[in-house]
Amino acid sequence: MTSFVAAGGIATNGTLSQALSFTSGGEPLIVGVTGDTTGNGDNITGVTYNGVAMTLLDKHNHGAGRWLYAFYLPAPTPGTHDIVASASIPCYIGIVAESLSGLKLTGNPEHIQSSNSTTQSITTTSLGNWLVMIAKDESGGIIAGAGTTKRAGDGFGGDLTGIFDSNGPVSIGSPSLAFSGTSNSNPAAVIMAFAHHLHPGWKTVGGNPHRHRHHRTAAQKIEGPSHID
Repeated sequence: MTSFVAAGGIATNGTLSQALSFTSGGEPLIVGVTGDTTGNGDNITGVTYNGVAMTLLDKHNHGAGRWLYAFYLPAPTPGTHDIVASASIPCYIGIVAESLSGLKLTGNPEHIQSSNSTTQSITTTSLGNWLVMIAKDESGGIIAGAGTTKRAGDGFGGDLTGIFDSNGPVSIGSPSLAFSGTSNSNPAAVIMAFAHHLHPGWKTVGGNPHRHRHHRTAAQKIEGPSHID
């Protein structure tokens, strides 16, 4: 069953790199990065955790050199290590991160999309998906909207960047997460749908994992105990 584990955030303006100390138990790690250099384009060159390169899932330009990035590492090294974001020129770098237990280690995220909107909807095709959203607003003071849980902000300007999730499984269809800033100035977000891992003998019912027990026939009960769950 998927569950929230930990989150954190940090930001600095006018830097070539930014580090966030993050404690992991080995659960999948989702990282959002913002890189702002007005008029100077796409400048974030990569993100690592404990020196291991993270996979870039998506990047979104929301105007005038403002970029939002989503990175993922399905099996990080357990312990306390640095998430490091690097840039090609000095700029504002914000990092937010979240770890979730119980996700599938392959094939995630199942769906991802981005836009310049404070409400982000996404198509889900699997029962039990968790939604994670990385969001940015130039006015700061970023907060969660309806049906959305804020896990961490970057601490800059009352949080220019934040990481949010659905705090539970969502149904198949077009669920959404929402956020807002102080004045909703140049908002943008990346939303992702993650599938949970089902252990053998479990099945998904109503969007949640349940243990599946086989019913024994009368003859099987007479024969004695069964080791089938």
